[in-house]
Amino acid sequence: MSRIATAWPESQQPRGGYLRCAALLVGVLGASLLIVSPVAFWHHGLRGFLEAGVAALICLLSGVAALGVAWRCVRAGQPLLGMLLAMAIRLILPLMVCLLLSLRGMGADSLGFICYLLTFYLVNLAVETYLSIQGIPTTVVHCEVGLRTSK
Repeated sequence: MSRIATAWPESQQPRGGYLRCAALLVGVLGASLLIVSPVAFWHHGLRGFLEAGVAALICLLSGVAALGVAWRCVRAGQPLLGMLLAMAIRLILPLMVCLLLSLRGMGADSLGFICYLLTFYLVNLAVETYLSIQGIPTTVVHCEVGLRTSK
């Protein structure tokens, strides 16, 4: 049986914490929206611009929630659980939106929106995963490993 206690030594406390990471996620998704918006407006006009904004907002909400769960689980000493729950939370909202569009028969009409949603989801995935990993302590303070052999 193994037991690993994950606690931060004083010299390795994470800088800034959850709010700093959430603000960084908002900034990166906002910058991504600034890059995508002209293309969306050029291709689809005002509708494309609004679709890109809604897609970014959906990904932002799921990303901030996932980041919060990951940080909370890491603080509780369960970093793996935090990463797994964050993956589920990050995926569920965009996936449900795509499912609803498909069930309503609007898949072909909202192809641009789905492309924007996937674009912002991938940005969110990379940034939120990086920020979640930043919250995990890099050293193990205490580790006990016991091996049992059966005869």
